[in-house]
This record gives sequence, C-alpha cells and structure tokens, in this order.
Amino acid sequence: MNKPHAPGPGPLDRAFAAQGPDARGMSPWLILLAGPLWEVVRGEARPMWLAIPGLVAAAALYLWTIRLAFIDPRKAERGPLPAMGLLTLVLVLAMHSFWYTLFPLFAIACGVAIKGLGRAAAVLMVTIAVACALSLRDGGDWGEVLSLGWGTFTAGLVTAIMLRLFEVIGQLRQTREELARAAVAEERLRFSRDLHDLLGHTLSVMVVKAEAVRRVLPSDAGAAAQQAGDIERIGREALKEVRAAVTGYRGRSLSAELESARTVLGDAGVRLTTRFPVTDLAPETDAPARRPAKEKWTLRVS
Repeated sequence: MNKPHAPGPGPLDRAFAAQGPDARGMSPWLILLAGPLWEVVRGEARPMWLAIPGLVAAAALYLWTIRLAFIDPRKAERGPLPAMGLLTLVLVLAMHSFWYTLFPLFAIACGVAIKGLGRAAAVLMVTIAVACALSLRDGGDWGEVLSLGWGTFTAGLVTAIMLRLFEVIGQLRQTREELARAAVAEERLRFSRDLHDLLGHTLSVMVVKAEAVRRVLPSDAGAAAQQAGDIERIGREALKEVRAAVTGYRGRSLSAELESARTVLGDAGVRLTTRFPVTDLAPETDAPARRPAKEKWTLRVS
C-alpha cells in the first residue's frame, strides 16, 4: 500500500531551484509601494501633482532596473538605478511618512544591479545613512530609524547574496557538465583504442590467411580449406572478444540502473521503492535489457 507523503516540488519550483530568480521573481517587491499608494488613494499625499507621477515613475524605474540587470548589469547600474535613487530622495524629501519604503525598494534594485558584494555593500551603507538621517530630521524615534536602516540593509544585501549564490551554483553546474563531457570523450577515446588494439592484430592475421588461401587454392585445395577454417575460427574469436568488450563498456547491473532511477526520480520529488531478489548474476545476465523472465521483483512509486 502506498504511504501518503508530502507532495514534491512542482516544475516551477524545480526551475527556480535550478536557475534562480529572474526579473519576474523580483517584481513582487513592488508591494513596498503599497503605503505610498494608499496615501495617494486616500488623497492625503501632498503635493498630489508630484505624488502620482512620482509613484508611477518609481515603479517603472524599479522594473526597468531589475529587467535590465539580468540582461546587462552595467547599463542598469549606470542608467535607471541612479535615476531611481535620485527620485527616491526627492519623493521622500517632499512626501515623508509612508514614502520611506522607497529606500528598501531601492536597496533591492541595488542588490540586483550592482555586481560585487563589496560595491553593493558600499552603496547600501550610503543609502542607509541618507535614509536614517532623513528619518531623524522628520522626528522619527530611534526604533523607527533602526528599523528603517536594518530593513534597507537586509533588503539589499540578502538580495545580492542570493543572486551571487545562484551564479556560483550555475558556474558549478556548468563545470560539472563540462567535466562529464570530458569524461565521456575520454571514455570514448579509451574504448576506441581498446577496439583498435583488439582488432588490429586479429584483422592482420585474417588478411595474411586470406592471402594464403588465394595462393594455395589452385594447387592445394585441402591446405586452402584449412586456411579458410582458420579465418573462420579467428573471426569467431574476434567477434566474441568484441562482444565481451562492448558488454563491459556498456553493461550496467540491475541494481545500478535502479539506483540511478531512484536518484533521478528523487530529484523530481518522486519516491521510488524497489524489492527484488539479491543474487549474483553474470554481467551479461544482470544487464537490465536482458533480465531473465523468471526473475521477479516489484517496484512501487509513491
């Protein structure tokens, strides 16, 4: 009976785990504009002529920055990111109150666009200093100031660290794939050399035997038949050796195949349970493609 278990990650979760966040994944942080938006909706933002276009411009610059950051970080760092920082400063100076949430949003954009944790941390420190100074100037208590500073710092730094971590994971995955390709190429080269060594001498002997058959056939049919028999025997032996070499090269045991399947299905969130007799079989018998029909084993996927 299958045991209930927690559902595995879906395709989107696995894609995120493999590639990391993209511009769409960073877009939900526009929720930080909810406070200023609520102030505009209630008509409490002053001056309104600056609040509405400023809010729209802040959202547009943020989306532009993070989108461009995943395409060309240098352009994002030199273009929309400074413009967003300047707009943040102007809006906070003019609006105060809820508009301080623009600083954490700007910090997130910095974490995405600025490459290098050192440079990102330096920009964040300047941003925090400006945000805390403006908050103190507007009469904020130390709790509010520290909360603003800490929120701005963590928003930017955590974003930067997370993206750099996924970059490192991607580089490691690429290196692993390159090593796997190199290993496959090396194994193919080794197998080619083994076949060359295996067949080179045998084919040379067969050619010599065939020439002997051609020479003695007109004068001595018995000797020619003997030489032809040697050719047949050598050919059969060579065929056996090639089959043995190919079996050793390609063959995998049933348990190895099941372990590989268990690993792949586990990565996909599927638990694989197998039960089969523990027997020692010859490699050509144990190959899964030629498993004996009388062997019984059960497989349960839950």
